[in-house]
Amino acid sequence: MQEKIQNQMEVWKETEEEGDACPGTSEECPRLPCGQKCRYVFEGIDEVGRITGYHLTPKYSIKDKVSFELSKNGTSCDVVGFSKSTVSGAWLDSGTNYCNLINLLDGANLSQGNGFTESTSVLLCTQYDQLNCERF
Repeated sequence: MQEKIQNQMEVWKETEEEGDACPGTSEECPRLPCGQKCRYVFEGIDEVGRITGYHLTPKYSIKDKVSFELSKNGTSCDVVGFSKSTVSGAWLDSGTNYCNLINLLDGANLSQGNGFTESTSVLLCTQYDQLNCERF
């Protein structure tokens, strides 16, 4: 699973070319902020197996730190994902931090089937009840 998340971050990596199209843009929404399934940077895997990196928001290049901590649970794998903006006061983010995580899991085909479940709420994830990751 680590490899799949890392690979997805590499597929959606930050590029040097300004104006590169990101996956998710369409005729109805031809440019950013649509299509935020891009601009990820993989930083590494630490000694406890935590995947770390960040996502740059397309419109303002705000850096959102992301991490995934994986642990075995019998024959399953538990994953704790975390995303946080490096800009103070960015907590009303329309679910951007949640989308940073679920988009990677979706892109790596880890959230479809195989007993995938998630546990979050508006208490853990600001504006979870109002988000729409399809626009990202």
